[in-house]
Amino acid sequence: QSINATYANGPLVVGLGNERNRANDTITQVYGNYNLGMAKLFASYALVEGGSAAERAAAGTFAAPASAVNSGNGATGPVAADGEIKNWTVGATVPFGAATLRVGYSGWNGNGAAGQQDDTKFGIGVKYDLSKRTFLYSDIASQTRKNNTGTAADGKDNTTLRSFDVGIAHSF
Repeated sequence: QSINATYANGPLVVGLGNERNRANDTITQVYGNYNLGMAKLFASYALVEGGSAAERAAAGTFAAPASAVNSGNGATGPVAADGEIKNWTVGATVPFGAATLRVGYSGWNGNGAAGQQDDTKFGIGVKYDLSKRTFLYSDIASQTRKNNTGTAADGKDNTTLRSFDVGIAHSF
């Protein structure tokens, strides 16, 4: 079940959405962007609340187990049973003719249980339009996953991941 409401007027777009999945996880998000002409600014905030262990057991294999923690990659589920994740993102796009510079920064905060990974990520990239439906892109990002395993005595069990992509996309 999901519902979403969006308000758009001139350069301003704001929205609010809510979803409940079959494991009874609830996702609530508020988001928006503002077009300044020379750049478009984006922001969003989301709260993910995990369903109970009983609801997950009843949902079957598609739901994360009660002991699951935020792996950051969906391998054991995005949120622990009865857990909570807060996510925020800010970003901007700046057009330069056929090229568009893209930049973003986000934070992901788990519910503080051992092994919950609190992440921050910074990314920058460029998109180059070849035509109305085809573009080239390249991005670089650095993500710091904090308290990766929850086992470090000083609480500084951090891992930094760096990524790069390049590609071409076409809409049919």
